[in-house]
Amino acid sequence: MTGWFPVSQLTNVPRGQTTAAGWRALGRLALVSSGETVPSRLRQELQACANEKTLCEVALRTSLGLRTTRPRAYVVTSLSGGSGSGMFIDVAAALRRELRQIGHARAELVGVFLAPTVNRTADARDGGE
Repeated sequence: MTGWFPVSQLTNVPRGQTTAAGWRALGRLALVSSGETVPSRLRQELQACANEKTLCEVALRTSLGLRTTRPRAYVVTSLSGGSGSGMFIDVAAALRRELRQIGHARAELVGVFLAPTVNRTADARDGGE
């Protein structure tokens, strides 16, 4: 566990419950410590979204048609620190695993990663933030 979660730094984590304060390992810890809760919920939601009967009903109701029954899942997060940047790879792996288990080994997985803008006029001694 020490490779991805530096236990010795655990005492430096802020006590506030509202932010990971840029500590990416907390996102991984939160995901791993959820046990079967997150994978179970992912499986439940993926099954609902990929249900062929539901897809056909929605296509008829909306008159949009059905292009494909192959699921496409999106992982959207910020890479600027905190829980999202710490767990996005693990979430993607969990999504892929759950999609395979429900019979969609060829499903598409798309990552949308957000990053803050860079202030190019910032003074170099400020670190360019």
